[in-house]
Amino acid sequence: MAIKNWTVRTKSVTGGSGGVAAYGRYLEDANHRNHRGRTEAITPVAGDWRRMTAEQALRASQRTAKAQARGRGGRPVETLAQSFVVSLPAELRPTPKQWLAITRDVVRAIQSKLPGDQAISGPGDLFVNAHENVKNPHLNIVIGKLAATGEIRKKVTQKAVLSAVKNAVNAAVVRELGVDHSEYVPRRSGLRNMEKWQYEQELAKEAIQRAHEAELQAQDNVQELAEEAVDMRGRVSLMLDVAQALDDEPAIQAALAAAQRMPPPSDLEREIMAENGYERSRDEPDYPAPSPFD
Repeated sequence: MAIKNWTVRTKSVTGGSGGVAAYGRYLEDANHRNHRGRTEAITPVAGDWRRMTAEQALRASQRTAKAQARGRGGRPVETLAQSFVVSLPAELRPTPKQWLAITRDVVRAIQSKLPGDQAISGPGDLFVNAHENVKNPHLNIVIGKLAATGEIRKKVTQKAVLSAVKNAVNAAVVRELGVDHSEYVPRRSGLRNMEKWQYEQELAKEAIQRAHEAELQAQDNVQELAEEAVDMRGRVSLMLDVAQALDDEPAIQAALAAAQRMPPPSDLEREIMAENGYERSRDEPDYPAPSPFD
């Protein structure tokens, strides 16, 4: 059976600049227990995690200083990068030039979903390397969460960006390696020559891999549901604000009832709301904005 897409996993890199630095060191550490005996080589593709970490830390501190100077509260940004891992089957082994071509297509796909003032263009925006893993060659793409303007690239965590990245990878692999994901059937090399216990062990490994991929997909689904829940809370809050401004008592009661039906926010929702709230407080003017109902 052919596969739906080449595997692309995405995850936020938390822990501030320390978290980004730790992840960068991990990606370059050939002697790490996850790489030793599994990864034949680690290939630099683009950028430098040290420069990206330093630049993201600087942008975060400048952002916090501006907010404090304006008397604004809010939580400092703790998620300074987003990771995308593009995995290919063992028999597909891109050259460094091909890894770079795939990277360029992925970055263009991400950029197409971002506002124009959040361009991915400098050393503070990107770090990429490839792990030439024996069974799972993969490309590690790390995007800085803060643009040069100080804006948070919030869209990089959203499903639309992940979908665009998957489509870009599918097209790039066809162009660079001549393999179409929709026609590719995973190989089971050497199974006929195995003992029964070896065959069963190989099938068990495949089942574990499928379970792992299902878990990653579930994590993506949780992120998407959390974002939708935060959007719904925002709409209910806006509905209540408008109803109160219009002094519409039935609408006020309907909005309050809708708010009461919603469960308490999860930790992930709180993280998303904190980030969004910090973004809004930064962009608010120092003077009260005129009300459209005055």
